[in-house]
Amino acid sequence: MKGDSINRKTVKIIILVLIFCSSCNKSNNIEKKENQDVIQKIDDILNTSLNNKTLNLLDRDIDVQNVKSQLDGVTTTFLSKTNTLIFPDRAKNNFYGYYTLIKKDKGGNPTNIVGNMVIYDSINPYKYEKNTDEFVEITLKDKGISLYDNKLEVGMKLSDLIKELGSDYKINDKTLTYRNNRKKAFFKIEDSLITKIKIGIYKDGIDENSLLKKVNW
Repeated sequence: MKGDSINRKTVKIIILVLIFCSSCNKSNNIEKKENQDVIQKIDDILNTSLNNKTLNLLDRDIDVQNVKSQLDGVTTTFLSKTNTLIFPDRAKNNFYGYYTLIKKDKGGNPTNIVGNMVIYDSINPYKYEKNTDEFVEITLKDKGISLYDNKLEVGMKLSDLIKELGSDYKINDKTLTYRNNRKKAFFKIEDSLITKIKIGIYKDGIDENSLLKKVNW
């Protein structure tokens, strides 16, 4: 990343200046070797730090286009004003789309409803084939859709979920809840497996229990 590159160069320059000031009496060959050793150590430390950095998946929005690409069928409609009150205010608060997510059943027919997704679009609200959808909320109740580059999905092990999102969660009535600013993520647990997922961006102070009751959690 650009910021990491700038930090790396800054650290190297500072270290080299300090080495130069403290090593002015050393021979050129020895000084050059020591400088190279120090630079290599700095690189090793920076690389280790970057590789070990844990990125919170919830810092990223759900990729709406990726979800749509996994579907075998979909129905679309708009949410009523009443049903959009839980979401943060936008410029117009219009055109919240509601997608019913459909996958093929065992017979190969696109009849299996695996969840739903709410999007916001004030540019092309009446079109489905578009890239102007903004993620708002997704609920998954069956297998078939993966999120965040196949890192989260219904049917995954609880241990794998914690590896991906960390241990900063609350658990209540077989539900793990993660909070990241206005984004909340809920995971229903049965026999150490994730059986339902709900992730969304909500207003501050929203009643989490009411969110789950709406989807028969």
